[in-house]
Amino acid sequence: MEKPRMVSFDVTALYLSLPHTLIIDKLQSFLKSAGIQDQTITLIIRLTSLCLSISTFTFNHQHYKQIRGTPMGSPLSSIVAEVVMVSLDQWINQTHSSDIHYWRRYVDDLFCIIKPNKLQPILNTLHSFHADIKFTYETETNLVLPFLDILIIRTPHKLHTTVYYKKNIPPLYTHFSSNSPVAYKINTVYIHIAHYLYSKP
Repeated sequence: MEKPRMVSFDVTALYLSLPHTLIIDKLQSFLKSAGIQDQTITLIIRLTSLCLSISTFTFNHQHYKQIRGTPMGSPLSSIVAEVVMVSLDQWINQTHSSDIHYWRRYVDDLFCIIKPNKLQPILNTLHSFHADIKFTYETETNLVLPFLDILIIRTPHKLHTTVYYKKNIPPLYTHFSSNSPVAYKINTVYIHIAHYLYSKP
């Protein structure tokens, strides 16, 4: 019997992919589930719609109106993106409750442990969440999976983590003569050793 495997999913250009209709729909559902009064919900939805509809930017001395997605750097963007992604979390875990052993998310990066033969069905379900939202994925290799800035190593009884360095990017280390706590410098040595051991073929 094949053991569960680690997989990471990532939304392609989350902020630029979010349709305004999806944002409004998920935000309205979220506010209702939080027990917010209808009058307040109506006001929040109107203000959110207004902010989304007047987003503009300049490029090459030309002014443009953003008609899709949310503006990068806007305080509103991170809030509505989180509302949409929370909705996706709930939906995927209900749809594949028996296929997913572990599911955690950081913004638009998803780490999960799933049944080995359920990768494609889960990916298909994620793509069906909305036509404009697409996902990439990466599966573990030799019980190791990079996720964000960490490297996750799976052993028979637990998960271990260490710092992950992307290929062709040399790691930067704290100089020993720098004015940093000694504990940081010692940990840098341990991290370097772990990286060397787990990066060996």
